[in-house]
Amino acid sequence: MKNIINKQVTDKQKNFARYIVENSFGENAMSHSACAKKAGYAPESAGQRAYELTNPEFSPKLCSTISLANSFCLSVTGLLIIFFIFSFITK
Repeated sequence: MKNIINKQVTDKQKNFARYIVENSFGENAMSHSACAKKAGYAPESAGQRAYELTNPEFSPKLCSTISLANSFCLSVTGLLIIFFIFSFITK
């Protein structure tokens, strides 16, 4: 396996992380492998790349970025839901 721990995050990896965060939930959710393909990884190796890029042993920088972004998205979604509920309670 490649040692990608200490390397800079590439544009392709950033795109993969963005697709993971954008497509993790909902009706149009995509698998990690599909996100890797969409980010430009070869279809033959997209599953392996997705595994490496979402494994903190291989890609700690990218994994922490994905985790932080997912937490933020969930927090914002949670706040929107709470706001929506309170808007009905206060009527």
